[in-house]
Parts: sequence; C-alpha cells; structure tokens
Amino acid sequence: MKIASTGDSRSRLPHIPGFRLIEQCGRGGSGTVYLGIDRDGVRRAVRVMRIDDGNDRVRERECAAIAGYRNLARGHEHLIDILYVGRTRSTVYCVLPLADSASERQFRYRPLTLTEKLAHSRGGIDERLRIVRAIVGAVSFLHAHGVAHRDLKPDNILFVGGVPKVADPGSSAPAGYRSNGGTREFAPPRPSDGFHADVYALGMIMYCVFTGFAPERFPELPPGWTHPFYARINRMILKCCDPETPGYRSAGELAAGLSVLTPPPSRRRVLLRAWHNIRGSVGAWAAALLLLLGLFSCRDPGKRSADEQVVTAGVLSRR
Repeated sequence: MKIASTGDSRSRLPHIPGFRLIEQCGRGGSGTVYLGIDRDGVRRAVRVMRIDDGNDRVRERECAAIAGYRNLARGHEHLIDILYVGRTRSTVYCVLPLADSASERQFRYRPLTLTEKLAHSRGGIDERLRIVRAIVGAVSFLHAHGVAHRDLKPDNILFVGGVPKVADPGSSAPAGYRSNGGTREFAPPRPSDGFHADVYALGMIMYCVFTGFAPERFPELPPGWTHPFYARINRMILKCCDPETPGYRSAGELAAGLSVLTPPPSRRRVLLRAWHNIRGSVGAWAAALLLLLGLFSCRDPGKRSADEQVVTAGVLSRR
C-alpha cells in the first residue's frame, strides 16, 4: 500500500456509513486506505475497494476474500486484524486498527510500513531476521489453510504496536487460483498459483530486508557477504525466486528453513563475549592485586617487628 500524497487527499472522499473520512493515507492496486473517525470518536483505518460498475460478482468475491482472511487473522498475531467488513452500492470496505505512524507530527498519520522502516533504518541482523520470520510465519499460516495472499510486498507489511502485520488482504484467494496479479517487482514473471506467487514475493522481501537494496537490483549482493549465514540466506532467496521451478512448495517450507538459521554475531556481541571470556582471569589478577595492596596498607609504620628492633639495638650497642 503506497503512502498517498496529501495534495488532494480531502477531495472526493467516499461516503462510508458510520465514519467520517479525514484523508487518504495509502493507495494500492486493490484499494485505498483512509484515516477515519467512527461515531464514538475513535480513529480507524478504512480500506475501500471501489467497484465502479456495481458488479455484484466482483463485490461478492472481494467480500468473501476479506471475510476468509478476517477469520484466519484472529488466529495469528502477525496478520492484520479486520474489525468490520461492509459494502455499499459501489464499494466494499473494511475497518482496520491504525498502524504505528511514521510521521513525527502529532496529528499527521502516515502508516509505518516495512518500506518506511527500511528507508530509515534496517536495524541489526537479529531484528531483520525476527521481522522476516514473522512475515513468513503469517503467510505460512494462510497457506496451511489453503489461502494465498497474492500481493505481498513491503508496502503491505504494517507495524502495529511495533509488531509486524501482513495487511491488504483484498487480493487473497484460494491457493490454486492462477493469475499474473500482484505488484510487478514482487510477482513471478509469468502466471502462477497463489503459493508460488507468495513464495516468490517472500524471497524478494527477504532480499530487500537483508541487503537493503531495492528489488530492481536483484540478484546483486552487497560487499562483505562472506559469513555462512549470508550464503544460506542468498540460497534461500534464489530458491524462492526461481521463475521456472519453485524451490519451496509453500511458505511453510521456507519458515522451517528460517527457523534453524543462526545469525552471525554483531560486533557488540563479539566484544561482550570476549569480555566474559577474560573477565574470570582479569578478576583473579585484580583480586590478588587488591589483596597485596590491602596487606601493605594494614601495616602500622609506627610499630616495628621484633627482628627490626633487635637489628636496631645491635647497631646502637656497637656505637
């Protein structure tokens, strides 16, 4: 879901029962997202899919796809919650919780997507792996129930309370449905079934997350990818994005591969580990040094030992 420009966001807003739409805040191939306020004054995201010709079959198909997604979303923390689904003569709409805002202005809402997050900071390798596992796990859950998303991309990954959520379910369909839909950079080059389309998109999402590159640069790799972890990630990406023979039959197989990956240690982790390794020996030497200092400091310079007194007396007698 692309972030919308604010130039004409208030013009020609659709009428949605029970909501006052404030502005357009996102646009995608299957719908437009608006910031709205319900009758209780609660701000929500309202996703509207316009059916301009009033085609009942199209409207019913959209409603069925969203309803199926809504039922599944209740069972997985990384699928976006759908609070309500409705329809008018020319639209199908659904009400969603607001995502975190990527805007620093208090009263300006711009949904925080994975695209926005990658543009500002990809985070450490642990965080990137966590996000990818969450996304793949959510799609794997859909696949296990015979549903394909069919429009996976970073724009359709939202963060709600810091938790990544797979969103924009308007294109979802039974996994066997073949099409050439989706967003071009994240879709297979030829018509594919839903499982293959989703796995291909997940591979491209992984490429963007781990390399920091735009999808147009695929399969170029950044310099320094010498650690075995990155070699395995690259093999998994290439396996996902094979245009001829899908390397994974579903997202579940990809999730299983990701679950056993161990990320390379960060520089901070290496330094901490080195400190823990030498801390014992350093501690022992420090304790010994403190003990010696303590012994010397405990001696009273005004009191001499018996041997010192004898030596001193002998010297005086010889004088």
